[in-house]
Amino acid sequence: MIQNDIVLKHIKKKPLTSLEAFKLYGITRLASRIHDLKEAGNKIDGKMIEVRTRYGWTKVKQYKAKK
Repeated sequence: MIQNDIVLKHIKKKPLTSLEAFKLYGITRLASRIHDLKEAGNKIDGKMIEVRTRYGWTKVKQYKAKK
């Protein structure tokens, strides 16, 4: 699947959130792509970060490939 390749290439370089995945690549279900990549044997870390929104602050998950 091409989306999995795009996500893997990105998270090997720098972290990625679902909003960034949508803005950069049009990927709307990042968590599903991460699940596919983990099932394929890739080691991926996820951590919750706070981001500012127009209504205040919220937490989102940010993914990065383990080295």
